[in-house]
Amino acid sequence: MKKQKIKIKGIPSIIWGEASEFCVLAVHGSMSHKEDRIIEILAAAAGSKGWQVLSFDLPQHGERQGSDALCKPQDCAAELKEIMAYAQTHWQQVQLFAVSLGAYFSLLAYPDEALKQALFLSPVVNMQHLLADMMQTAGVDSDNLKQRQIIPLDNGQTLYWDVYTYVNEHPIHTWPHPTMILYAGHDYLVNKADILSFHQKFPGKLTVYAEGEHFFHTPKQLQKAADWLSEML
Repeated sequence: MKKQKIKIKGIPSIIWGEASEFCVLAVHGSMSHKEDRIIEILAAAAGSKGWQVLSFDLPQHGERQGSDALCKPQDCAAELKEIMAYAQTHWQQVQLFAVSLGAYFSLLAYPDEALKQALFLSPVVNMQHLLADMMQTAGVDSDNLKQRQIIPLDNGQTLYWDVYTYVNEHPIHTWPHPTMILYAGHDYLVNKADILSFHQKFPGKLTVYAEGEHFFHTPKQLQKAADWLSEML
């Protein structure tokens, strides 16, 4: 498949597929990158329907590993707006594909953008709950975090006071876009109750893949994702 590497405001990005008036903006998740297998699968499915794909690396991912920028919601949301501005000036119609944490960043960045639809794979839709779970597991409360500001965890993640306050000050109240969700029955990270609450509150279609995990990585799981994308795009 044709791939064109570009930079948008210094952010390493890729345009997939043949020239088109239509684009799927792809936001990867944590520990992923702009050329991950799921993005390749998306590009193939989108290309078969005449859509290009625009993907990019979040801070500390892909070509940006080791950079000074951190992958914090407030910073990533600002970057996503820059990427969307580029997409809207180069394509007539845009739809969104986002994975895991990339879905949360999209919820922050794109409530007011013109989107044909959104497709979310294993989306984080309630970051407040996720942070609370992380803090409880680590034995950290808000007072500890406020005092220390930054707390590295044994699992390689890091808790930040500024992220904690930002997340709690920016709950997701608005999301008008038709949203197709593929959620895994064995998702260890995202609570099913949060997915059901989001689905009931905002328009769209929820598909639950009973055998799936949060990270779609086996051949069977990836085929399920490919079939779902082909149906929903």
